[in-house]
Parts: sequence; structure tokens; C-alpha cells
Amino acid sequence: KGDCVIRLALENEVRVPIVSEMIDLSADSDLASQQKESTENRKTHDIQEERYVVAVDLGTTTIAMQLCNLTDGKVVDTYCEMNPHRSYGADVLSRIHASCEGHRDALKQMVWDVLGRGISKFAGILHNLYMKNHVAEDKIARDIEKIEGMCIAGNTTMEHLLLGYDVSSLGVSPFTPVETGLQEIRHSAWEFPIYIAPGISTFVGGDVVAGLYMLGMLETEQCGPESEDTRKMKEDSHPVELLIDLGTNGEMAITDGSRMIVTATAAGPAFEGGAGAQIIGTDMIAV
Repeated sequence: KGDCVIRLALENEVRVPIVSEMIDLSADSDLASQQKESTENRKTHDIQEERYVVAVDLGTTTIAMQLCNLTDGKVVDTYCEMNPHRSYGADVLSRIHASCEGHRDALKQMVWDVLGRGISKFAGILHNLYMKNHVAEDKIARDIEKIEGMCIAGNTTMEHLLLGYDVSSLGVSPFTPVETGLQEIRHSAWEFPIYIAPGISTFVGGDVVAGLYMLGMLETEQCGPESEDTRKMKEDSHPVELLIDLGTNGEMAITDGSRMIVTATAAGPAFEGGAGAQIIGTDMIAV
């Protein structure tokens, strides 16, 4: 009949496999050969000269990391974890509230711990790769030094929590972010630079910008006023393109080559209603 606090005494979480294989969907990729290819049998030329970068998708539910070869763009290895922030709530508003209630440092450290585990795995992969190619130990720099940088893209709240920013302004009108521009930071444990993808607004973050950039949808011309005839000509010559980022936070962006409109919403709850009917999320999308 009054306010109460419920505490769930749970055993250690069972490790859940999130993804077993990542496929390159770029237009010039050979999907069949990529599905057969593995880190163990990959042939590497001039391996001593190769450099690598880590790409991170900082999702509300899942954190995915990929170790990519800068020489050929191939994905060498993948590391995924459920975002530990879920212990404070499944949605970003719950996490904003938790940060404002004194858990800012804990939320920040949780994600850095995940990134650290991913980097440690990648360092081991690189070590094994170099040893398999019979590169002498004395000619190998520290494995982690082969990584030239890490790029992180996430929604605005996730990036703010990672950086330890004050997120109080994200949860109340007019919803003002601390920073939405491209940022370069350093971590004391690693020598390589870390880049945080720029966002558009509080609700359209770096993950959407990264997707738009990858698909070439940012190549719009919006450099001042133009005549109606010019705009119409661009629309007629440019296909309408739509990007849908279907995550816990869902975003959509559409462009005709002249203008772009973006929007966002809490997409996760849209699929939770099927649980009682034993319908999985992908089937609900089809429906």
C-alpha cells in the first residue's frame, strides 16, 4: 500500500552468445568466401607492417567490437557483450536517472571494463596471428601496439555515460547534450587514440551518423538556399534512401539528395508485447 524496494537475489549470469559470425555486407564483398574464411586459416602478407583499428558499436543493449585490418579492411575478430548498464534499467532514461542519483562513475567504468576485455582478446588474437606466421619474437612489438586507434559510435546518452558527462540535461526539456561533435580522447591503459563519433542531437547520435557515413547518405548538398527548380532536379536524379537503425533505441533517416529528415523513438518496447504470445521480435517486424 506504500512505496517499497524490491531486490532480486540472482546467481551469476549465464554467458549468452550474441553473435557467432559477422559478414561484410559492402557491395564489393564476396559473401560466400567470407563465410568460409576464419582467423585460423587467413593468409597474411608482410604481417610485420600491418596495422589495425578497433570499431565499437556502443549499443544500449549490446556492445560489439571488431578488430579490422587497415590494409585490406577485413574483420580479423569480433567481441560482443551485453551492455552491463542494463543492471540500472533497459532504457536510456533509467540510466540517466541512475547517473544523476550518484552512479555516474560506475556507469562509466562498466563500459570501459567491457572495452578492456575486448582489447585484451584482440591483443591475444594478434599475438597468435604473428606467431603462426613465424615472425620472430624479438621482431614483434607489443601486440597492442599494432592497434592504431579505436572508433566508438553510440547514441548520445551512451556516449555521454562512457565519457562521464553530466547527463541531467538529456532527460528534461529542452534535452540539451553536453557535446555532439567528433571527439578524440586518450585512455591511460592504451597508447592509441580513441575517437567518439559525432551525433546530430540528443536523440540522434553517433551510431546513426556512422551508418549514414558508411552508406554514403551524408553526401547531400545543403549549402544555402536554392531554387525550387534546382531542388526538384536533384530529387528527380537522386534515389530516395532510407536508413533504419532498429535497436533498443530506434532511429530512421531519409534523404532525397537535397534534404534529410531524421527521427528517433524507444523501439525496444514495441517488440516486448509479443513475449506473452511467444512471438519473437523479428516475427513482429514481419507482422
